Amino acid sequence: MNPYIFNPDGGELIPSIGNTEIGQIPFLIMKIADVFSKLREIRPNDREFVYCIQFSPNYKDTVECMLLDMLRKGLPMGTTFYECDGRRIFEMRGATGGIVHSMAFYLITKGDR
Repeated sequence: MNPYIFNPDGGELIPSIGNTEIGQIPFLIMKIADVFSKLREIRPNDREFVYCIQFSPNYKDTVECMLLDMLRKGLPMGTTFYECDGRRIFEMRGATGGIVHSMAFYLITKGDR
């Protein structure tokens, strides 16, 4: 059974049962990065792609280590993590602008074509 279902309306991969487990994040990143890489090969002049992965702040250090490890090993061509002021992990904001109990990082396509 596939642990993820593609939502064609929003374009996201969602867990078929429950929440994404922390150990599944590298699998999810590589799956999405592979899709991004293939889309860029097919339509190189199309707009850039961004995918947000949300997780509990309890795993911030673990996720940071995962992202660094994946950067060292290499992501599929044309993909990387969004970074601002040296940070790759960001607090999620609610509709009122307040911080919610969640964090996120963004997988993006590189701007160089």
